[in-house]
Amino acid sequence: MQTETCSKLAGMVALLSFAVIVGCQEPSAKTAMEQFDEAYEEGDLDLAISCATEAIRVNPEDDKAYMGRGLAYADGWYVGKGDPDKAIADFTEALRINPENAEAYYHRGMVYVRRGDHDKAIADCTEAIRINPESAKAYAGRGSAHVKKGDYDKAIADSTEAIRIDPKDVEAYMVRGLAYEKKGETEKAEADRAEAERLHNAPKQ
Repeated sequence: MQTETCSKLAGMVALLSFAVIVGCQEPSAKTAMEQFDEAYEEGDLDLAISCATEAIRVNPEDDKAYMGRGLAYADGWYVGKGDPDKAIADFTEALRINPENAEAYYHRGMVYVRRGDHDKAIADCTEAIRINPESAKAYAGRGSAHVKKGDYDKAIADSTEAIRIDPKDVEAYMVRGLAYEKKGETEKAEADRAEAERLHNAPKQ
């Protein structure tokens, strides 16, 4: 009986410790990644990172946990915090576990774009497209890197393919519009920017 009581107490302590680690209001039966999903959806990136870190502690081979934490680090960087190096490291670890993870290639590529590592961004988006040829966002992302490199024709080709796959891809219209602007094709640039704005303001279905 004493052993059973001690075992129950140990379990309660472990659950309470987890609650403290991830900042939970109270002990929960939810998994760490379920809590990550809720925190990420609500924009609580610090809590999301803590939940993903706990999921990795429980299962170090969980590529989805590394992906989630990488996204939180990347998103935090976009709003003035976060850590691009940690984001890249997490996406890279996700790819070690699952080399066919197109999302990991895409998101790592987007961090490279923002860091100015355009060749690495293009390489990652190309891998994402190899794995998932119907990934509109990977084409748009590669197009964005081509624009920043000054390869405007390649940017237009990639963003046009993204639009073929997903005619509602706002980013693709923005990328193509910028490439047209850089080439001096003002009318086409304005048309793409107008379409991007229309899609952005359209009611969500």
